[in-house]
Amino acid sequence: MYKISLPTILLFSYSIVTFANDLYVIDKIESSQQKETRLNNLKLTWKIYQIKPEEKFTYTGSGGESYLSEMQVVYRNYSAESNDYIFISGVTGKGSELKLPPESVRRLSDLAKQGADSRINHWVLEKSTTSPAVKYYGDKYDAYHQRNIDFARKIINSHSCDTVMNVDVYSFGGEYLNAVCGDRRDIKQSLDDYRDNKPLDTSLKETYLVMPKEQRDALRQRR
Repeated sequence: MYKISLPTILLFSYSIVTFANDLYVIDKIESSQQKETRLNNLKLTWKIYQIKPEEKFTYTGSGGESYLSEMQVVYRNYSAESNDYIFISGVTGKGSELKLPPESVRRLSDLAKQGADSRINHWVLEKSTTSPAVKYYGDKYDAYHQRNIDFARKIINSHSCDTVMNVDVYSFGGEYLNAVCGDRRDIKQSLDDYRDNKPLDTSLKETYLVMPKEQRDALRQRR
């Protein structure tokens, strides 16, 4: 049997659904030692770049670094120039240096005044006509889309994340919703728990999909 991490799993998208009955998922919760390391990294990042932790900005999706996603959270780098920013991983606490023009960022505090939807990526809020989900869900696409929006709103309204960059539903190892926060943490919840309106589990986890070698090889051929 082989383990594949969640970021790798998501690259396969809907290709993996056909194997759903033969797979299972393992969640490895952040250990106390890993948490201590993450928090130490975070404090060091704040110190090095003279960051004001309470002063957060969001990337608008245009201009600046092409690998950023709309609603990604960044911080001013006060140790450098006015267009220097830092992205801090919510998983590791480590910072990445960025240069962003003024029009590519907005203060999170300003967005927060406009309601939950202002902190959700527009790709989550708007319906698609071309995504694989449209073909996969067919006449159930509208319900799928609305559920993703409602899950994103649940995350924002529960203060589990500052922003939401992406939401989708996955069916390997059981059906669950998965959201990517603005600091690139993942928050997931089973569909059963979501329907029962259970609270979110925001603890950091590493999620692995376990499968036989022949299925892993078959998936790689589909990419």
